[in-house]
Amino acid sequence: MTKMMLDNYSEKYDIDVVFANTGQEHPKTLEFIHNCDIYWGFNTTWIEAVVNPKRGVGIRHRIVDFKTASRGGKPFEDVVRKYGVSNQSRPLCSDRLKASSMKDYRRSIGWSKETVAIGIRVDEKRRVNKKAVEYNIIYPLVDLFPTTKQEILDWFDEQIFNLEIPEHLGNCTWCWKKSLSKHIRLVNECPEVYDFPKRMEEQYGTVGTKEGTGYARHVFFRGNRSVQDIFKIAKDKQAADDAIIEIISEDATNECGESCEMLPMEMV
Repeated sequence: MTKMMLDNYSEKYDIDVVFANTGQEHPKTLEFIHNCDIYWGFNTTWIEAVVNPKRGVGIRHRIVDFKTASRGGKPFEDVVRKYGVSNQSRPLCSDRLKASSMKDYRRSIGWSKETVAIGIRVDEKRRVNKKAVEYNIIYPLVDLFPTTKQEILDWFDEQIFNLEIPEHLGNCTWCWKKSLSKHIRLVNECPEVYDFPKRMEEQYGTVGTKEGTGYARHVFFRGNRSVQDIFKIAKDKQAADDAIIEIISEDATNECGESCEMLPMEMV
């Protein structure tokens, strides 16, 4: 999408390519973005969220690059430390780490009425935000260059580089938007990717909770599951078999699990 926009509209519009790094992206994602800059001249601005622990002070941003971008999750942990664990009812990761940091960046360069392009494809048009016009969102792969997933895969097969990440692993390896079936597979294939969310739940699970509500801790995963819950299900064949109906249901409805648009919470 970005290449098509730059190739066809850069002479007519000011296009700024921005990547908000959470510190928990797959290393191949960072390599991919770096290659886009090298081979296609995207000139991507790499940013990370800066969190002030003081109450009432919002997210700011800092400029990083391929070499200095966090690989250990510092921006993510800073957000969790202040705001708490992110999950389906509190999508703080996309809001604070991406939308808010990008908003602060755009403010810093004097932009206030920009249009945001999101890479939803024509074959997933159902995911288009109903308030897209109101929020100045466009979907080039739906309206300007109608493109399907297979067409994108075929196109990348002809390029000098590719993303090189298995689809079930994705850019955000342990993302809470993924279905239970994907988590079960990942726990058995690469359990180490859950080290970070496990530590976040243990250290900051009570951040943002209200006394007297009966809800003691926040956890990341759908169905009010913790990392520990996911591991128990994945390691217990009978438990996994018992969850098969739920797994099928989640896979059927979890269309947003394929990607994560940087929309603030009030826009989702």
